[in-house]
Amino acid sequence: GEIEMIPGPIADPVLQRIAVGMVRRREQNATRRLASQNMINSFRRAELGENEIWLDRFSPQSVSVGFGEAGFHGSLGYEGKVVEICGGSMPHAISAHAPSRLVYDLNGRFETFRSRVAINDTAPDDATHAEFYVLADGIVSGVAKNVRPGQMPRIISVDVQGVQRLELLVQTRRWNSCHAVWADPVLISRRSATTEQFIVDGLQRAQITIPADRPKTDLCIATVGSKGFEGWIDDLFGSVCANAQCTQALLAIFSLGDSPEVRRVAEKYRAVVIPCRPLRALNASSKSVLYSAGHVLNADKFICLDADMLVLEDLRPIAAMIDAAPIGSILTCREANWARDLEQAVTSIYGGVPADISRLTGEESTRERRYPFIVNDGLFAGSRTALRALDNQIRCLSQPERWIDDPVANKPWRNQFILNLALAQADCGVEIDARYNIQAQSQSAEFMQSPAGITAHSHGMPAGVIHFNGVSKHQSPEWRGRYRSSPRPLTRTETASDGYEVFVKALRQWIGHTGMDALTWSFYGTSDGASANLVDASTFPLFATLHYLIRTNGCCRVIETGTARGVSAACIASAIAHRSGAAVVTIDMHSHADREKLWSGLPIEMRQCIVPRQHDAIDGLQFALSSGESYHAALLDTVHTAEHVLREFELARQLVCPGGLILVHDAILRNSTVDQALDAIQRQGYGVSRLWTADQGTPEDDRLGLAVIENRQRCLG
Repeated sequence: GEIEMIPGPIADPVLQRIAVGMVRRREQNATRRLASQNMINSFRRAELGENEIWLDRFSPQSVSVGFGEAGFHGSLGYEGKVVEICGGSMPHAISAHAPSRLVYDLNGRFETFRSRVAINDTAPDDATHAEFYVLADGIVSGVAKNVRPGQMPRIISVDVQGVQRLELLVQTRRWNSCHAVWADPVLISRRSATTEQFIVDGLQRAQITIPADRPKTDLCIATVGSKGFEGWIDDLFGSVCANAQCTQALLAIFSLGDSPEVRRVAEKYRAVVIPCRPLRALNASSKSVLYSAGHVLNADKFICLDADMLVLEDLRPIAAMIDAAPIGSILTCREANWARDLEQAVTSIYGGVPADISRLTGEESTRERRYPFIVNDGLFAGSRTALRALDNQIRCLSQPERWIDDPVANKPWRNQFILNLALAQADCGVEIDARYNIQAQSQSAEFMQSPAGITAHSHGMPAGVIHFNGVSKHQSPEWRGRYRSSPRPLTRTETASDGYEVFVKALRQWIGHTGMDALTWSFYGTSDGASANLVDASTFPLFATLHYLIRTNGCCRVIETGTARGVSAACIASAIAHRSGAAVVTIDMHSHADREKLWSGLPIEMRQCIVPRQHDAIDGLQFALSSGESYHAALLDTVHTAEHVLREFELARQLVCPGGLILVHDAILRNSTVDQALDAIQRQGYGVSRLWTADQGTPEDDRLGLAVIENRQRCLG
């Protein structure tokens, strides 16, 4: 049996301290083992057993470690030692002393990678720390930050569906004794698509339904609500649609219990409803289901808001900060109720005692006690990777749900302390300006009605987000309800975001390598064909004209003659790539190397819809016609003689649908006869509009011009 260690009356003070330390370490290890197992159990679902495969059954494609060798099957990798975490062995652990990198070939066979991560017990307390990263096909998809010796193991869970290459990285700034361990890493094969999936949030507030259909989106703005809070959600989402400027953001409501009114609000704002079955009585802590949002929705970035908020400013700076912040960062604002550090906050705000911190973490937690960044979770934001890491960090704590529900303390907002503790352990909190969470319970706010809508100031500074927390829910009623009164808000559409900005980014990078004269044979070429002239480099308005002519006319298939360096083809692709069946067939006798460099800078969906064909313009159009092809628009830009333009037009009008666009570039080019061709086309009954021909103003092009022809004969003569 086990030997019970009790510090007795030892006279020697040094031996006494050693004995007490051994007992304390033993107790901490037992606590960590229990919490670690609870953490794994909280993720396990009944059907996973037979679908799990230990990662150590596979051989890595490449391995590099900072000391010794990589250890597999529970080996530490040097001196014949074995992995020990929290005093227990790990028979399937992989040891990789930092800095380390292991690469595995998955061939798209699995759905999930999951592992606990820790520093081996042989490392002295506070001797080192490490950051664990999981890369799926080169993209950081999982992270555990600031992992230190003596802590309970963290968990990393990553979606790897379709992933070919899995990389396990460990980095450190304190190399000595950084015995990093991937403890019991598993790969989980795919489940049936019809299996309904659930997850219980880390604080045991609710069982959350994971949607079967989780389309990928760049940004999700999420909130949580229940019966009685529908009006608050309506007002919040109304203010988001009016002021946040996040037009393509997916709106999501984590709905605690069934509420037809929540579903009505969701339908009004085209929001997705995430059903949550409460496991505890609903109170302020129930909103912590949002901490698990990264496991539920497939968004690259999240901004999570309390339902009792109004958004009065642009939220795009927060989304941009997510990209700029270190991997795994959680962006949030300070708590308005001041506390020096976490130790003071646990007593002054959350009705606890300093010893609660050690009980929750299973360690002395001196570092966490002194953590100074105390936050309010009314607004928090981060990447999906960061939110998943936050949720996993919370699951590492020892029975936080019991501490939250302590009836003696009776502080239902204690979930916020758990968030603070998780941020302190991972050291991943990033402070954003207080104007994004003006906590009306403690901070004054002055509202004003402007012609553009509601504005507010707090202590003379603009207020971006007002938080009617606590007793302030009953304040300023005259300023609430104004957004929910709008019957038809401007909501997110299913259309993909505008690709023009993406095109301009690729264009700038390309010009940076090739020089501006690469635009010589484009809308920005000079009339002598020898150079390029750019007046407005901020928006490239000539390309914007082409982009939006094609986009607003509903085009999906476009044919172009005169590819040259591929700039106009790339611009057209940016206008149509989001549409089903999108194609830009671009014809040129010559293949310019520069065009491939430009096209390679476009997203794959834009590149894939560009179809280059090496033909003479007339032959290429005839080939398309004989092949039975049809298009919604054509851009003609090759030989600038009346005869050639008329021959191209005759073929193009047969290829382009009635009412479609036929564009002719260089419509007013000096020393050409294109204008004669346009006059002839007009006499045939086609409407011809010539752009960029004004005698006054500030011209953008060098007197080249663009003709827009409606492919429909209206009159003759």
